[in-house]
Amino acid sequence: FQPTEDTLNYLIYLLISKWSGLTKQLFNRYHSIVVKVYSPLSFRHAQNIVESLISDLPRSLEVSVLEEPIVNEEVLSTIDFDILVTTQTLFLNIEQPIIFMYRTRSSHQYDELQYLIRKIAEQKEKNTREKFMNKKIPHLQDKKSKFNVIT
Repeated sequence: FQPTEDTLNYLIYLLISKWSGLTKQLFNRYHSIVVKVYSPLSFRHAQNIVESLISDLPRSLEVSVLEEPIVNEEVLSTIDFDILVTTQTLFLNIEQPIIFMYRTRSSHQYDELQYLIRKIAEQKEKNTREKFMNKKIPHLQDKKSKFNVIT
């Protein structure tokens, strides 16, 4: 089966018009931000912070407990995450930002975390857009050459 352009256009129309929540799901898939929470006090304490963050922050976040008992640069280099939230002051030379979260919540900490989330989301969106624009799509390449478009 070789779909025609009309068939592809109709399928795209169906997806966009009938798929409830498509935009939100696409955004979350391609722009999710991974937040790891570390607490040297206890695993349960870290879980409580995770639950608090999940209830207060956007759904495009993947928040989970960092299950490593000891955190250092070597350990963190093996883990994929965007932001580290911790209840202990850490002096680490890592690429990702570290947010110190006191035992009680404060608006200052959440403001800083919200700012970082927005900044990282914007960067991920930009990176995804650039990656998509640089991707060679055979179907579109054929169309461009047909209309003498120079890429």
